Amino acid sequence: MKKGILSLIVILTSWVSISAQDDPVLMTIDGMPVNLSEFTYIYEKNNGVSADYSRESIDEYLDLFTKFKLKVSKAKKLKLDTISSLQEELAGYRKQLASSYMKEKELSERLIQEMWERRNEDVHIAHILFKLRKNPTEEELAAAKKKAKEAMKRIEAGESFEKMVGIYSEDESSVSKDGSLGYITAWLPSGFYELENAAYETAVGNVTGPVVTKLGIHLVKVVDKRSAYGKVKVAHILIRKSSNSPIVDPKKKINEIYSLIKKGGDFKLLAEQFSQDGSSSKNGGGLPPFGINTYDRAFEEAAFALMEDGDISEPVETRIGWHIIKRISKPSELYQEFRTRMKPQLAKMERYEYIEKKLVEEIKEETNYKRNLGEYQEFIATLDSTFLSYKWKVPQSADHVKLIDMGPQHSYTVRDFAEYLRKNARTRMRYSREYSPQEAAEKLFEAFVKDKAMVYQEKNLEKKYPDFKALMREYEEGILLFEVSKNEVWDRASQDTAGLKSFYERNKKNYYEPLEAEVAYYTLPRKTGGYAMEVYNHASENDPQGTLNEFNKKVTTVTIEINKLKQSDKEIESMDFKHGAMSELKRNEDGSVNFKKIVKVLPKKYRSLDESRGYVIADYQQYLEEEWIESLRKEFKVEFNEEVLDSLVK
Repeated sequence: MKKGILSLIVILTSWVSISAQDDPVLMTIDGMPVNLSEFTYIYEKNNGVSADYSRESIDEYLDLFTKFKLKVSKAKKLKLDTISSLQEELAGYRKQLASSYMKEKELSERLIQEMWERRNEDVHIAHILFKLRKNPTEEELAAAKKKAKEAMKRIEAGESFEKMVGIYSEDESSVSKDGSLGYITAWLPSGFYELENAAYETAVGNVTGPVVTKLGIHLVKVVDKRSAYGKVKVAHILIRKSSNSPIVDPKKKINEIYSLIKKGGDFKLLAEQFSQDGSSSKNGGGLPPFGINTYDRAFEEAAFALMEDGDISEPVETRIGWHIIKRISKPSELYQEFRTRMKPQLAKMERYEYIEKKLVEEIKEETNYKRNLGEYQEFIATLDSTFLSYKWKVPQSADHVKLIDMGPQHSYTVRDFAEYLRKNARTRMRYSREYSPQEAAEKLFEAFVKDKAMVYQEKNLEKKYPDFKALMREYEEGILLFEVSKNEVWDRASQDTAGLKSFYERNKKNYYEPLEAEVAYYTLPRKTGGYAMEVYNHASENDPQGTLNEFNKKVTTVTIEINKLKQSDKEIESMDFKHGAMSELKRNEDGSVNFKKIVKVLPKKYRSLDESRGYVIADYQQYLEEEWIESLRKEFKVEFNEEVLDSLVK
């Protein structure tokens, strides 16, 4: 029941954030304003595409909405919102909701939006690479960063990036091209998210770094940015340049094929006949949709230069041979489709962890985060080898001196950090394989700060997000509505024995068994079927016994069977439920004929209170509900802003 009420409230209230000037007051209840957005949300939610904003439909939903707000007002007047058990229940809902909301709003939505925006732009970058092996030591990492900073300092002093490429870069494949990696498009593979960030967040012409990837340390220059090529689906015909090819002059051959196409030749058939790409020729040369940096650059440039579906390129030379390319389609995707597709994949992506770190850094900046470095260093200096085992205990020296500060009510002491370390014993022991006690403590301190940053963010969601504030109002009003309805209507209907009995006595005529009737089945066998219409006409004017007496004097012309049926039974549902009603004649495959007649409608059989208790309680609840609403209308003064209300009507 309660879940149902809470679901109703989600429908009955709006969590759309609108500025006050765009969200006028629609009504007041004892002077308390109710904004227009609350009503329009429920109206559009329930009506969907049928929300025509006619006067009739607006009035109908406004009545429902007003009743809801009256009940909530009554609950607050009774101070139900001060009951500790209900406050705890709301706090429980908030905790669950805040956790999922933060992941959804702060992480998932932010990441999806970033990915969507980046895929609309290609970035031409150049880099200087300082290589690192997999899992480098701290010394190796520091040495690479030192060289990168040295190169960056020279660039900032005025020396050209291209000159520094020749002096420093360890990427043999790009040195001869001034470090150019060509155009890249989001998103880059795992291990290169920081490089992607550098490319998309740096202005054209600028250099940024050091940037760490799984290849090493980079200095990155953004050479150019353009609208993204996106993806394209093409078919192609390939004539290889390989010495193993039976075709002596591949250029001549591709030109011959191109000439056939220009004369109206079928591209698909020609691809199947001539193309030397074994993986696509059987499919008319069709390739899967692709983006930049998938195939040879000359091939991609020719493919993306085709402007319309069906356009065909002139012969294009690549490293492997000669191609003729036909554009099949240019796949596109709406944001909502992209969002739906990407959402299940986010948690597995490297960038999800990075965006979480970025959020923590933003929170630290917002709260003017401070760490008491002296107290921190003094504490971790006390940690010995037992810290990396289950034997470690919080030392007495871990006092209540402030360690980190994230603003009012969000300060934490050395003791708080020590207790966090104690609770994370498994992590401490896992770190024993590769870190010293002090290094492990630093790792755990980062996790501690992240945890407290998320606590801060969770507690301030209402301030930061008006829609979350409105969502929490929905839950609060849902709890209040449930409680006040339970007290005023539901419990009373089921527990007020005298009131229930009195209601039943006043309305007992509404509680009766399903109506029944005696129905005569008339059947004429094949040999007497010719008398069917005569028998039918006689039966319509006489009772069953009279018909038997009339037609069965010498032989059995007709048989009659009388059964008792309910009004809802399928056998008589097409007949008028009244005395004398007749069905149509039915001629069967075996030659027999039958029909039915209602010979008697039986008197109503009224149910006792015990027999109809469920129905009576439901009706009594409805009666109490209506009485209650009337009393609320008298108790609370409801005023409408007619000008705002009229403006809704279309």
